[in-house]
Amino acid sequence: MLSLDERRARRWAYRRGAGSLADRPDGGNPVHGLMPAEVEAILALHADWSETDGSHRKLAHRGSYLGRVWVSPATVYRVLAAYVLPHRPRPEPRTKAPWREWVSYRPKMVWGYDLSAFHAARCQVLAISTSSAASGSTS
Repeated sequence: MLSLDERRARRWAYRRGAGSLADRPDGGNPVHGLMPAEVEAILALHADWSETDGSHRKLAHRGSYLGRVWVSPATVYRVLAAYVLPHRPRPEPRTKAPWREWVSYRPKMVWGYDLSAFHAARCQVLAISTSSAASGSTS
């Protein structure tokens, strides 16, 4: 026995009677497909906000915040990829700032933490440990 839904069997019988039982091409008009206005809204959102937001995830959320289009980040990515719009290039990797001259490295040792980059604290803090016992090593 085929596990075939009765409704599907009736549709096939109707199509056989009409002479259109041959396979149809994929696609059709899915109810959940994007409407042309949504594609245009995504492209307009990209034109207006791509420099600020950069990623397709942020653009999708921006679209809903502004009330222009409500789509998932994956949908924004697919639309942008289909229309071959340039993505913002990744920034160059930053080089790490070298340690200060007075900090010397010795193996198995916690030798310095420079925490001066915490600008929100509005102060400069520097904590240093030069003891090999601090790392739990006895050698």
